[in-house]
Amino acid sequence: MTEEMIIPKARAAFEDGNYGLCISLYEQAARIYPQWAESYNFTVESIRKRYPAFEFGASYDAVVKKVPSSPPNFPEWMKLPPLSGVANDYTYIESAAAQYWSNATRKPHLPVSIIIPV
Repeated sequence: MTEEMIIPKARAAFEDGNYGLCISLYEQAARIYPQWAESYNFTVESIRKRYPAFEFGASYDAVVKKVPSSPPNFPEWMKLPPLSGVANDYTYIESAAAQYWSNATRKPHLPVSIIIPV
């Protein structure tokens, strides 16, 4: 890699979200251009503080906690339906709405937005 192209490549790596490559390019630039080393090292530390999980390419392992299938004070006679969808997959809502409106005699005139707080 040519020395004059190292900073544009570091900026491009940052814009692409490749923070590990960006950091290594700025560290290399600090060695090539010692007069700018303080500025490049400051940039490296700023990126490390702002984007710590991306530097290593993976996040830490999350702790998985066992939870009961229903709350302890939930009435025994009341049954909960099984959970539908996975994570943020709400396509089952869209398919149920499409099926409902395909059989409905009146069609909706106003759009409706459903917000599900997580």
